[in-house]
Amino acid sequence: MSTKITKFGIHHDMAIILKIIKRVKSNNQIFKFRKSILQLVIVSFSISSLNISKASADETKSEQNSKLTSVNAAKSKKIIFKQVPSVKPGEFTYFYNEDYQIFTTQKINNIAYSHHCFKTKKPDCEAIRLSTLNNITIKLTNPEMQNYASAYCSEIYGKNMIAFDHEKKEYNFCRFQDGSLVASWALYKAKNPKINVDYK
Repeated sequence: MSTKITKFGIHHDMAIILKIIKRVKSNNQIFKFRKSILQLVIVSFSISSLNISKASADETKSEQNSKLTSVNAAKSKKIIFKQVPSVKPGEFTYFYNEDYQIFTTQKINNIAYSHHCFKTKKPDCEAIRLSTLNNITIKLTNPEMQNYASAYCSEIYGKNMIAFDHEKKEYNFCRFQDGSLVASWALYKAKNPKINVDYK
């Protein structure tokens, strides 16, 4: 006997079984048939139980993932919306490594560099050394929308940061691994690099 087990498998099987019982006359046949019925019911019940357990486990895992996502989102929002600190005139601040960093600047050839470059008698830092690179070509894929100064900063191994002054005005600064910074747009205009546009 072939019986299809569905979501309501037990009820479906019993309906078929009752029809067949009416046709069974021999006591021996009835005994064998009852044994088959019992096995069929046990199998159906086992499959239903497994499906319920799996669904319950999946639901629990989904709830845990949802809670973890909510916690991470809350942490991200806390960082993103952290208030910009007040700074004095001549100071700048930018967000880096989960906190705001404060720095001052001095100019060399009308280009502002951060105080990190002036710790010794002779100014020296990555911002100064890498800003002297020549024959740099910046690659743009969307020149109408991209920040040219930021693209140039990336080409000289820096990362463009948004800094704020005491009036909360925004400025682009190119940051390097040693923590030194240089004014991105002033450097870009001074270097006037070649531009390679590659639309994708």
